[in-house]
Amino acid sequence: MKFIALSDEQKTALMGEYASPQVSIRVNVDDQGRLIAQLASQPIFELKASAPRHAHVPQANVQLNFGSDGELVTSVTLIQSSGTIMLRRVPSPSL
Repeated sequence: MKFIALSDEQKTALMGEYASPQVSIRVNVDDQGRLIAQLASQPIFELKASAPRHAHVPQANVQLNFGSDGELVTSVTLIQSSGTIMLRRVPSPSL
């Protein structure tokens, strides 16, 4: 699979917390500018993008497909060998 570099704007669009009744995942950018993800109680993994809204964790054979409503990313579908889970974006608290 060929991976692409995402712009800072594309990475920012994916950042956030996503949750389902089964699991939650936080997507962020680390100090080196890498897009990363962490499932609850799991290590942090670097995400590799194959398209602006499709990311992978190659070493874990996991795919994340981000869904949107227009420009706003609203969900992510986590695809792994044990099944598929749809997670909704958790609204950020207002300051």
